[in-house]
Amino acid sequence: MNEYLVMAIAADCIKRYYEMRNKEVLLSVGTAEYGPRVQQAIAESGLSAKEFCERKMNEYKETLNNAKVTYTDFSRNTELRHEISVNHIWSKYIYKTSQEGWYSPLSQSFFLESKTKKIKHPHTGEEILVSNVKNDAPKPLEWYKEEHYNFKLPRIHMKLAEWLKANQDLVIAPNKTEKYVYEIKKLLKDLRISRPRSQADWGIPVPDDPEHTVDSNFEAYVNYLTVTGYPWKEEPYKKHWPIDINVCNVRSLKIHAENGPAFLIAADIPPIKKIYANSFKSYNYDAKIKRVINLYGVDACRYIYMAYGNDPKPSDFALENISIRYHKDLVNQLGKAINNCCNSDIYYSTWVPKYPEYEKNKIDYDDLLLHNALTEFPDIVENYYENFDFSNANNHFSSLLPQDGGPIKDRSLIERAFYYSFETLRIASILLKPIMPEKSVKVLNILGVWESEQVWDDAKFGAGWTYVNERGRKWAKYLYQDLYPYVNIGLGGPGLRRNDKDNLAFNIMEIKEKNSIIGDILPKDVEQIAQTRNPRMNRIQWA
Repeated sequence: MNEYLVMAIAADCIKRYYEMRNKEVLLSVGTAEYGPRVQQAIAESGLSAKEFCERKMNEYKETLNNAKVTYTDFSRNTELRHEISVNHIWSKYIYKTSQEGWYSPLSQSFFLESKTKKIKHPHTGEEILVSNVKNDAPKPLEWYKEEHYNFKLPRIHMKLAEWLKANQDLVIAPNKTEKYVYEIKKLLKDLRISRPRSQADWGIPVPDDPEHTVDSNFEAYVNYLTVTGYPWKEEPYKKHWPIDINVCNVRSLKIHAENGPAFLIAADIPPIKKIYANSFKSYNYDAKIKRVINLYGVDACRYIYMAYGNDPKPSDFALENISIRYHKDLVNQLGKAINNCCNSDIYYSTWVPKYPEYEKNKIDYDDLLLHNALTEFPDIVENYYENFDFSNANNHFSSLLPQDGGPIKDRSLIERAFYYSFETLRIASILLKPIMPEKSVKVLNILGVWESEQVWDDAKFGAGWTYVNERGRKWAKYLYQDLYPYVNIGLGGPGLRRNDKDNLAFNIMEIKEKNSIIGDILPKDVEQIAQTRNPRMNRIQWA
């Protein structure tokens, strides 16, 4: 589940980014409910197929909602509209044939003689034949003959090769350790796109041949067409097809960048424009996404998982390392920067951040480096977002956030220091909205930025602060202290133990409750708490 949720979060970040650029976006997510593995899971669950799929769908929807994924269409390949799409795209390049050879019931695939070997059964000692494929566990084989439908991939090999050559930037794979070079070989094999109903009863029937079901990979790819209204709703189909971005995992890249486009070309349908191939895997570590959301909040979870999107390692998602990333980037940098700006007499006045009047026609030499960095900030982040490189975008945010410094004794420097601190937070919060949609808006409200000035074009250096939302400033003191609270999960120390998995989320919720400002505390008490809670957070001190 983790890898699919991360892909959905990445797709949602892309959607929110383009919506901030005034684009209308259709984001489709969904569940693939057909196939041999699903059929096996249904049999093991003791539920009917409908009950099982409904349960899984509701669980996934709940998870998406918890992760703030704002999809516009939730598709299921068990829907009638999808079966109609599959029947309509079934093309003349498909034919019925038979195949005989060494077959694995486990993977439901045939193996060449050269890809087999004999071993002794570990229990009976009997000699058996198994598959022999690099990086794949041996699977018992049996001689088998079956009828199925094939897709004539070699027949459109030239069209496919021409399309790939014309779209060499088709795939965006942030993981630089992976190289995806598409060399379409002359001897492409026909693709099997159906299974006998005796093997896979749970699936869409082949048109005019109910004794066979459509291969789940083929029909799942057709679902991208289904959500656009294909084949009957011509207006939305023309509006949304070809789709601009297809988010998938690198392990299914062959289907999305070769086989799938081949199906579309064969049906005279233009293929997709871009593929974002995420290299995330479901690692067996403590830090499952639901738990991370419970511990740190949904925005922090989205930030952390997108920060590791380029080249994720298993250790990145250990609970200890997620805690380190959360406290380094969000507590000690972003959270501390907010506290530094808010803990001042200037902030609580009606002061509008601006570069001092006597310097407005001249940038101070000491400010030049930061001034130029903030000027270039939006363009750099835009380039990262356009290439779906959220990892480097997150790193760029953290590199520009204000750092702790000593007391400022020269009062003439104070307004400049505050201006750059406020401007950095304002620009960063607007640009972070696709990744952290809730906390970014809270930061902007704390700073006193009106909602009408929180769009993408406002994220330019010097473009904000036409006037300040004084009401937002007034209530900011109730918000900023616990925007990114320190979370003590007790790893390796006293109190909560690492293996205390059952009580982990409950204990953290207790900790967060203890650190929270309860609604019925009087404003005077809150102000006193804000002044005394963490005096180390005061970056700018009056001499």
